[in-house]
Amino acid sequence: MKPVYITTSWDDGNASDMRVADLLLRYGLCGTFYVPRHFYKGVISPSRYVDLGSNIELGAHTINHVTLTQVTDEQAQTEITDSKSWIEDHTGQDCVMFCPPNGKYSPATHAPMMREANFLACRTVEGWSLDEPRQHGPLLNLPTSVQAYPTTLSSNVRNLLKRRSWDGFKRYINHGIGHDWVTSLQRVARQALRHGGVIHLWGHSWEIDETHQWQALESACRFLKQLCDSTPAMAMTNGQLAQAFVPSHATPSSPAATSRVPHTAAKKHRIPKREWQTS
Repeated sequence: MKPVYITTSWDDGNASDMRVADLLLRYGLCGTFYVPRHFYKGVISPSRYVDLGSNIELGAHTINHVTLTQVTDEQAQTEITDSKSWIEDHTGQDCVMFCPPNGKYSPATHAPMMREANFLACRTVEGWSLDEPRQHGPLLNLPTSVQAYPTTLSSNVRNLLKRRSWDGFKRYINHGIGHDWVTSLQRVARQALRHGGVIHLWGHSWEIDETHQWQALESACRFLKQLCDSTPAMAMTNGQLAQAFVPSHATPSSPAATSRVPHTAAKKHRIPKREWQTS
């Protein structure tokens, strides 16, 4: 059986992230939270996440939640570089993951900036993927599988056509159309169990709040926990997953210098249960 990994990621640093984190911890899952310094819906301090344990990771999301393709190269460089320093200064931990706001960036222009800032990988918004982290230019890319949100047909089609993701298009047709997102996650996960790959759930906690998706999210977490308990599926943060697929030819001075971890060396990620509390 090919390896199966489970990871989740959450964007924008909203106060409702604490409720997401509590759910993840309650069900023995891992999460990467991409936190900007400023966002119009408000953000919480990165230090709030630190006490949650090693299964909760912070990634950079620019300083001002800017769309990188809409600012100058100089501004983009500053937003990328300073966001890493800001996270690390508040947490005392290395920040190896970057996620461009709104999923928009230029691989030719901005990916080298991410690499120069010493990020290991970029989490994209490519959807309906089960792919492992893959090298794309100077750094790794992490696509996603299912968004924790009732997305529309048109938005999914635009996403997949823009990225020419034909495997994702087929997966969306087979498992997305006509299903709510929790059912889609279950169907996609079962495909991963048959063929291997990464089950990557992502979203925004403020959208879960606004669309009343908390019960659905708990159902999804319960399902993913069952997979971890009853199958060889392994729960990891985005950063742990990226570290497991670092190319062996990476330069020694960079975080990508660690050799790729063989699948056989990976272990199931387990953490103590944590009681869920409303925020």
